[in-house]
Amino acid sequence: MKILILHTSKYYIWDYLFNLVPVIKDGSTHCQVLTFDKELVDSYKSIDVEVILPNWFILKAYKASSVTILRPFSWVILYFYGFLISRNFDYAITPWDYKIFSIVLSKFLNCCTIHNSYDLCDINLTVNHLRSSKKHNFIKFFERFVGIKIGPRAMNHIMQHKLDWYIDKFFGSPATSYIQGFSGAKLMTVTGNKVKENLLEMGFDTNSKTIAVVGNPSYQSFLSYTSTKCASDITAFKKAYGFCKDADILTLFLSPTNFSKSMLEELNLIINILSDHEFKYPINLCVKLHPKTNKRSQYEIKKMLDGKLIKSILIKEYHGEKFNLDLIFSSKAIIQKQSTVGFLAMILNKPIISYNIIKTDYGDSLYETLDCSIHCKNSDQLSEALFALDDNAQLEALSAKQKRACHRYCIAVDDPCERILEAIKSHTESFN
Repeated sequence: MKILILHTSKYYIWDYLFNLVPVIKDGSTHCQVLTFDKELVDSYKSIDVEVILPNWFILKAYKASSVTILRPFSWVILYFYGFLISRNFDYAITPWDYKIFSIVLSKFLNCCTIHNSYDLCDINLTVNHLRSSKKHNFIKFFERFVGIKIGPRAMNHIMQHKLDWYIDKFFGSPATSYIQGFSGAKLMTVTGNKVKENLLEMGFDTNSKTIAVVGNPSYQSFLSYTSTKCASDITAFKKAYGFCKDADILTLFLSPTNFSKSMLEELNLIINILSDHEFKYPINLCVKLHPKTNKRSQYEIKKMLDGKLIKSILIKEYHGEKFNLDLIFSSKAIIQKQSTVGFLAMILNKPIISYNIIKTDYGDSLYETLDCSIHCKNSDQLSEALFALDDNAQLEALSAKQKRACHRYCIAVDDPCERILEAIKSHTESFN
């Protein structure tokens, strides 16, 4: 079997492909990576993977797809290119199945799309985040007139969209929304069992498609990696990043890229509580930002941390999931509002404190829904949660909750990439 792996551009959430490709190669399956990003070519060549970089004309056509007036031109060119390239392969892996070239490939090859984020863990959160606030009266009138649905929908709600959506439908896009799993891919792998249940509730077509629960490929071999860790590794990590040797680390993960006024207000409250809290042992605070956090938000956060009693270290760069793993492993606990790294903490059985003290409309209730953390809705609860980090009984209860949550949202396995490959092989056997 020859597999084409689509890695359109450099984006941290798709870094798991660097884990997956070697596993596919080791599984005696021929694979090549197709990218539209010259920067990724050397990255794949360094791990001895064949890379296809289209010529300048195809690259221009792909880039032009982001310009609405040029999108029809892109469709024609990419359709033709997709037809030519697909003749050399039996199967394709497309990280997000609703993107333009993913749709093109699904016209000519059976495809697998891979879920690896907190999207789809909660239906209401997923739908409300993408739901349009407009009435769309003309679309609804036109749909009644022609007798077919043309607008993007999820759970009977029209989703946010632009004119690009209708251009894509004209060129044959099978997508019913901009939610992963509702386009042309015939196989979807997901991180946990509840994600599968949610997809089925949202109308995933099981007559023509398959869902496989495999875990998160971003966490390939993480369990075996941490099983070899010891106290000296934590000490070395603290030294490397400027933490005090004898202090515990509390890590505050912040996932927004642009902080609103309410987000900054809530964060300032959190930092003040942490700074004023009487911890049983010395504490260093690590504040880990999203790599694309804008300069204004970075400045405001740094200003909050300056002059506080608690020693703090602000990390702005993205060092990969392995760094996040080392940081979480070395921390006493993590604090967050909503972030995928919470899944990694669950797998490692590391205490999580989540909060929804001020309404921000940014995944406020996600971790309350996941039920895998000490969830705080006011300042007093946050203070109590910090004391709970030294209470063995409360930590044992939290550990039990996290094990249940892992089964539902991100199964704790060491070999998700091998499971993806097995799911693909089973899928291909089903239609051979």
